[in-house]
Amino acid sequence: MRKLHIKLSLILSLLAFVVKADCVFEQGLEAKEFGVGLMLTWRTSSEINNQTFIVEKSENGTTFSNVGNVKANGTTRDKKAYNFLDVQATAKKIFYRLKQVDFDGTYSFSEVLVVNKKLDNNLIVVQMTSETTSRLFACMIDAMVEGNATLKLQDASGKQVWQGTQKMVAGLNNITVDLSAHREGTYKLVVSMGKEDETLVIRKSLDEVESKINVATNKRALGPNR
Repeated sequence: MRKLHIKLSLILSLLAFVVKADCVFEQGLEAKEFGVGLMLTWRTSSEINNQTFIVEKSENGTTFSNVGNVKANGTTRDKKAYNFLDVQATAKKIFYRLKQVDFDGTYSFSEVLVVNKKLDNNLIVVQMTSETTSRLFACMIDAMVEGNATLKLQDASGKQVWQGTQKMVAGLNNITVDLSAHREGTYKLVVSMGKEDETLVIRKSLDEVESKINVATNKRALGPNR
């Protein structure tokens, strides 16, 4: 009888442990690709003692690292929606999983989500001089990988009036274009690496020159019409 009591206590303890780690997913981990990164979403239908979700990422499917935490809702029977934006999603193929951690430190892992990216994200314009200049236009580009970038200057009609190349290092790169030999008007500077384009609008004016610093808008053209 004593053995039966010990076994029953052990079973009840194990059941209590399982209840502590309970988190029921209504929607598993999903991802949607944007120009600024990958938006991860998931939903739960109930949670018990759920403290946090740790988002883990891997590029080989084996070694995972923590890329961010999302606070959970403790104990609830209401449906809850969560999201996390990974702005450092630069690899073509990425593996994600959730580490769900309880208040007592117990944890469990979700199924692994495999994301095959369609958009390149190797170039980000982080700063530029005023879009209106009398001679020189400069911008700073953050490149995720090394490589050669093609620079194309087009006039308002779309005609290419200049082309050059620049070697890009992984990190911040300064690009300067001299408009001295070109007439006044509006131009587009297209910086290309692989299938990714960053397009900046420049206006040459001898009378109106501004000096403020602007944050550029990131534009991509993945199709044949760029």
